[in-house]
Amino acid sequence: MKDMGASEEVIQQHIQHMVPDDVCEVLPENWDTVAWFLEVDDLFRYESSVCLGLDVTAIKNDCEMSQRSFTPEEYKGLRLIGKEAAVHLNKQLKSRRH
Repeated sequence: MKDMGASEEVIQQHIQHMVPDDVCEVLPENWDTVAWFLEVDDLFRYESSVCLGLDVTAIKNDCEMSQRSFTPEEYKGLRLIGKEAAVHLNKQLKSRRH
């Protein structure tokens, strides 16, 4: 993360959320999108204990308020990560109900 420009503070924030065996390699060209997802990973929509995915309106508002710019490719990548994360979250939610 440091080699890709992440500050020590950001690195430490994400290390706190990891379990000891978490390993995730990110290609340099995808780093900006992954970092963006980590900034907005609390902006998911839920209904009846089901994750519906990222709240695109909330993300748009967050971008406007933080003056964040992004490319169409980064946005497509964020949507893809959000969809995959929603699948994972729903599996976790389902396993907790049973």
